[in-house]
Amino acid sequence: TSGSLSVVNSAQVIVSHASAASIGWTTQPASTATAGVDFTTQPVIGLYDAYGNFCGTDSTTQVTLSAVLASDGITTGGGILNGTLTQAASSGIVTFTGLNYTKAENIKLKPTSGSLSVVNSAQIIVSYTAAASLSVTGIASSAAGTASDVAVTVKDAYGNTVTTGYAGTVHWISTDAQAILPGDYTFVSGD
Repeated sequence: TSGSLSVVNSAQVIVSHASAASIGWTTQPASTATAGVDFTTQPVIGLYDAYGNFCGTDSTTQVTLSAVLASDGITTGGGILNGTLTQAASSGIVTFTGLNYTKAENIKLKPTSGSLSVVNSAQIIVSYTAAASLSVTGIASSAAGTASDVAVTVKDAYGNTVTTGYAGTVHWISTDAQAILPGDYTFVSGD
């Protein structure tokens, strides 16, 4: 207002968001996980325009997730990221379900969607699952009567080495009746 001038209000101005330009994490995935088991907290992503406005009417943009090593955020992880890895936005939100990873290593989830600016998720520490098999190495062809060293490694269903918690017993057998076999060995914590 200015002195005797009257005030006139303008008509309502509706400002809408621009097109999606970046991806932001609305819900980070769980920080720890077990190989092959769905993440306890599944990731949710929001879409934002170049000005940081939430793109709440975007229901067409698709986002794809992949797993990269946490150490550099670039190198593809050595396991398999399972689940529906590509999802479409619904009112600006991209929700993922049923995601899990198979290798015991530290990863981040990397979203991609065309030219949108992206940021990797926080680190997920993936640990091995329950023991599923034994891997024997060191057996080689040798002359009769020659001793041979072998190593037995406990593996989970995804080939990850189980480093603690297995307490099974290894029992050796051979089809060679003259073979001298080692005694049974029971794994203990710390093996």
